[in-house]
Amino acid sequence: MFVKPLKVLLCGDTLLYNQDLAAAFENISYEVLGEVPANDLMFEASILQPDIVVWQLDDRKKYSSSLKELRFCCPSSYLFILSDNPAHMDICTMFDLAITACLPTFLPAVQIANAVDLSIDAGLICLRDEAPSY
Repeated sequence: MFVKPLKVLLCGDTLLYNQDLAAAFENISYEVLGEVPANDLMFEASILQPDIVVWQLDDRKKYSSSLKELRFCCPSSYLFILSDNPAHMDICTMFDLAITACLPTFLPAVQIANAVDLSIDAGLICLRDEAPSY
């Protein structure tokens, strides 16, 4: 029985970073639908209906309304957030919007693709630690 590869939509404003991620996902047999800038994400996601959305967020902006809109556009997609500092992300919002993972952008593209693959295969979520740092 042939299983179709999962479809991934990459979003971020750094072209080289997106190209590295696309290559990493293609290397593990995912179909990359495209690499879109943040202002085109809702339109593209609503048309393409990807299985997975990987969105590199700018930590200086508030994205809860955009994340809600994305969840509305793609109710069954796995949502993965890439952040320079995952500790700044609101964990309650991530739970409310069923974010699958919030990963740091400093990880190499191959590790991000492997983390996405593992999260989906094993049914894991990967969010920031709520424990205080000492």
